[in-house]
Amino acid sequence: MSRKQKDYKYHYTYRITNIIEKKYYYGVHSCNCLPKEDIGVKYFSSSKNKAFKDDIKENPQNYKYKVVKIFSTRKEALEHEIFLHNKFNVGVNKKFYNESKQGSTNRDTSGLFPARDVDGNIFMISRDDERFISGELVSINKGRKLNFSIEHRANLSKALTGKPKSPEHRLATSLATNTRGKNHPRFKGYYVTPMGTFDSPAALIPIITLTQMKIYCNDCETIITHAAYNKSRFLQLFYEYEEIKDRTYKDLGFWRDYI
Repeated sequence: MSRKQKDYKYHYTYRITNIIEKKYYYGVHSCNCLPKEDIGVKYFSSSKNKAFKDDIKENPQNYKYKVVKIFSTRKEALEHEIFLHNKFNVGVNKKFYNESKQGSTNRDTSGLFPARDVDGNIFMISRDDERFISGELVSINKGRKLNFSIEHRANLSKALTGKPKSPEHRLATSLATNTRGKNHPRFKGYYVTPMGTFDSPAALIPIITLTQMKIYCNDCETIITHAAYNKSRFLQLFYEYEEIKDRTYKDLGFWRDYI
């Protein structure tokens, strides 16, 4: 395999067929090798259906794998997975192993937890998801940060450097230094962001205002509008509007956590 092939990242949708039971599974995956050398060879689905995964291991001869379509971006591959899931209504169709449909933001979230890929895309997955086990997706724990590019980090540093701190920000810093999280008498939940998890909505002033932080985290399922983008210093620093116009704040890594 050439160096160019090794360095290139593929994104593809795939179908797994149980040739005995005539049941199917549609999924999406990213890899650095050719997809046909990945699915069914190195990678065996992101399903959280334990019976399905166990049967693949015990009876591999009963399954065949097909690369449905290859894309240049993860977003395009996810959109195609959404199309396939909606087309066959896989969440309720008994001919499919999929236990939920991929939606425009995340999968059904019952019993799942948030995780991210190397590009910062957010997914809701189970602990036994193959993408989590393989390391393709990693848990977003308190204090974890996305892998922002050097340019993004420089923009953030520039935005925060030399700016006067508001009374709210100074108070948040003081509280963080002394008593944090659930131990603080005024604790009302964490504000989870792409840059870390904070006790106070004022923690990222001036890059994200107190009001914006509350909207981003409390109403995280809201689709980002052009008007909201134009008012947000954070969004303008890190994204072009076309990149996020159909996404939610949760897609970018914002939500509330009370645990």
